Amino acid sequence: MAGFRHLSTRLFVWILGSAAAALLAIGWYQYQRTRRIVLEQVTGRSAAVAARITEELQGALRTVEASVLLTAARVDRLAGEPARIENALQEMIRINGRIYGGTAAYESFATPDKQPRYAPYFFRVGDTLRRTDLATPEYAYWEQDWYRQPLREGRAVWTEPYFDKGGGDILMVTHAVPLLRAGGPPAGVVTADVALAWLKRVAETNQPGQNGFVIIFSGSGRIVIHPRTKRILKDTLASIAAETDRPEFLRIQAEVAAGRTGSLTYDSPIFATRMHVDYQPVHVGGWGVIVGYDEEEFLEPVRAAGRVAAGSAVIVLLVLATIIVVASRRVTAPLRHLAGTADQLATGNFAVAIDAPRTRDEVGQLTLAFRRMRDELQRHIAELTAATAARQKLESELAIAQLIQRTMLPPPRRTLQLTRTVDIDARVVPAKAIGGDFYSYSPLGNDRLVFTVGDVSDKGIPAALFMARTLTLLRTVGRELADPGAILARVNAELFPDNDECMFVTVFYGVFDLTTRELACASAGHEPPLVQSATGEWEFWNIPSGPPLGLADEVALPVSRRVLAPGERLLLYTDGVTDAADPAGKLLTADGLLRTLRGLPSASPELTGELLRHVQAYAAGAEQTDDITVFALRFE
Repeated sequence: MAGFRHLSTRLFVWILGSAAAALLAIGWYQYQRTRRIVLEQVTGRSAAVAARITEELQGALRTVEASVLLTAARVDRLAGEPARIENALQEMIRINGRIYGGTAAYESFATPDKQPRYAPYFFRVGDTLRRTDLATPEYAYWEQDWYRQPLREGRAVWTEPYFDKGGGDILMVTHAVPLLRAGGPPAGVVTADVALAWLKRVAETNQPGQNGFVIIFSGSGRIVIHPRTKRILKDTLASIAAETDRPEFLRIQAEVAAGRTGSLTYDSPIFATRMHVDYQPVHVGGWGVIVGYDEEEFLEPVRAAGRVAAGSAVIVLLVLATIIVVASRRVTAPLRHLAGTADQLATGNFAVAIDAPRTRDEVGQLTLAFRRMRDELQRHIAELTAATAARQKLESELAIAQLIQRTMLPPPRRTLQLTRTVDIDARVVPAKAIGGDFYSYSPLGNDRLVFTVGDVSDKGIPAALFMARTLTLLRTVGRELADPGAILARVNAELFPDNDECMFVTVFYGVFDLTTRELACASAGHEPPLVQSATGEWEFWNIPSGPPLGLADEVALPVSRRVLAPGERLLLYTDGVTDAADPAGKLLTADGLLRTLRGLPSASPELTGELLRHVQAYAAGAEQTDDITVFALRFE
């Protein structure tokens, strides 16, 4: 490996290896892409063939149904006129080219002239029609399935495919319509036979490839058309599935019986390859069509093209190898004097001295590039060091601001022993390190409790500063005034003049008289509170609300009053709760909040914690976009 130390050797290996890898990757990509396109085209063509055969078969069978139904109506009107009945049968066969033969077969003594049996049968022989009589002991049409089934079921039916020995003497399927009599049993049937030979021609014409196949099967799964003639009428999809160990054919039969179209692939033990099949139901007679093709057969041209491309790639690599050897020897000689400098830069010594270039060719440009790279790296490292220090300082300042903001709020859980015992449970979860939500509570003597919950319109540092100012004003004005509406109006008057950024805050402010149990409150655009009765039932208290604070010079904030019974609980929250979104973006909403509360234990001492856990579970890891605050108050 000593020779690999030379740059020329490495250039040869790297460039040639990279070129070979690139050619291999491109060739593999092109092969896979071409393979996918070919299979998609063939698959589409296979599905189209299945649809075309299905449409042709459905169209033909529907015309046969219509012809038989019309002829049955005519025959019914011609009772007692055998000649005209036979003329109607011949006309049906001449008009509809898909009909091979047909008959009007009657029950005993229900014939037009009251004969014991009557069943004239007309069938095609070249371009002419031939007549035969099915009312013979040898044929015994009254024992045939095509006769007995429609009489037994009292409706038109398509028979299973069969070989009509003694009648048409061909493979056929029959559509039979019973001749119904009002108030009595059917008088007989009118039939039309469809020869299966034209289906074989359709299948052979549409066979996809040499190894492909077209299979048509009846509603019971019996094989009607198959590339292997010996399977026709002798095998079923179930027997083929058992013989070839291919349960996929049973799935196809079930899917077609349910009226569904589909496709699947399976490994063929016959061709030792991968087969793709499309199947479609024939919505007449309950038949099904399967069209299959051999994937490898259609991919053979793709593989042949790949072999040609591989040979071309080898030639290209040989030519490229010659060019690399010649060019590398010319380029590497003048670069050796830069090796020492490059080693120093590679070890991280960005202060290494680099001599000025002596030439203006590519080597000189490379030397200048090394000098610029050294200088840019030195500058970048200095900037990165300064940015890291600034970020650490900002994170430290944010941590201090978060601590200061937390100390501005009273304890989140507290029991006040006043005239009555008051339990307070509050939680704040900012969307960022610091936020704009806040709560506060403080007793006024032993018989009154003042509390408030607010939500600043922004998040982060601006919201935290606006929140601090608002909370300070609320506490200051709250010592001077007693009316909640007047307190909020005074705070708004202080916030509005210097609010150039048009920030605002929604506030719920309440004063609770512990002696009378009366709660007086005012809302400045805040979410409506929820009240839990002593029995545990939750409901919204839809109080009138004024505009948020800070947006208008003067605001009118109505005061609402309510007497709280012992054991009732008041829950305040910010819109971060109702606007919590799941990963799909669906909001929790106020109705969702109410359902969540009704699902919590009615006497839970940690209501806010339980509620926050349910909100976080609803979000299921989705990013929190707004601050969340919940505040619960309960007295004995």
